[in-house]
Parts: sequence; C-alpha cells; structure tokens
Amino acid sequence: MKNQALSKKMFLASIGLSVYFTLAFTGLVAKLDFAIIGAIYELITIPLILMVVALFAFATFQLLVKKKADFYNVASSVLTMSIIVLMFVIQ
Repeated sequence: MKNQALSKKMFLASIGLSVYFTLAFTGLVAKLDFAIIGAIYELITIPLILMVVALFAFATFQLLVKKKADFYNVASSVLTMSIIVLMFVIQ
C-alpha cells in the first residue's frame, strides 16, 4: 500500500511537471512582462529539469528492477520520458 501512495505522488508530480514544461515550451511564461515572474521562472527551471530526470530514473527503476508495473509507474515514466525528449527536440 505504501508503494501505491508513492507511485500516485510521482504521477501527480509528473503531471505538474508536464504542465509547467508545456507552458515553458509554448513560450507563454516568457511573454509575461513582469520581472518577478521571470526571476521565479529562471530560478525553478533547472531544479525542475533535475526532478524530471530523477522521476524518470526512479519510475524506470520501479518498472524494470522491482517489477512493479502499475498504472502510475508506467504513466509517470511515459510522461517524464516525453518531457525529456521534448527538451532536446524543441529549441
């Protein structure tokens, strides 16, 4: 049961990261002309990139090594993998 709660939290975190990077990739955040929003955007982008990589590594570890293939682990790994791929494709 504890693993299910962790998987659910990872899934919700990956959805939040997907929303953030969708806004970042579309340029919606960059169009806002407030200095404080730009500063916050710059401060949290690199830690969130590291969080995407960590979530992908952990979800993949759960899938491949521990053989815990529930919906939340699979969805988290797919969402984070798509974010990582889009980081390299979108310029």
